[in-house]
Amino acid sequence: MGTKRARFKCDGQMIDVLEGAYLSGGKPTPEAREFAASIFAMMDKIRKFASRKLRSRYNDAWRDDDAPKIDESEFCKLLGQPKVVLYDEEGSASIYFSPKSLFDGHGVEVALAAGKPYHTTVIG
Repeated sequence: MGTKRARFKCDGQMIDVLEGAYLSGGKPTPEAREFAASIFAMMDKIRKFASRKLRSRYNDAWRDDDAPKIDESEFCKLLGQPKVVLYDEEGSASIYFSPKSLFDGHGVEVALAAGKPYHTTVIG
């Protein structure tokens, strides 16, 4: 038997909710909706966190030699629209970005704990 999950829309984006604190009776809780709204309210902060952690990796190892280095603002713009997954513990989520022009099409994941970004990595 697989993990239960549900979906709902927030800020024009679909949010996936895994079984746990944010799912009750197979439906997202009001807390899930509040948490998702808080994530979108701090999306600029989340993008800047990813930029601070991954931009030098892009500029130093992934960027074409003839391409200019990118700054924080450009990196953040390239991240684009996120996919958000709320996990089983309160304040726990991952935000996935699919920046086509960064990291040769690999994705970027930013993990949240206690409602704050704490880790980011290149995935895929």
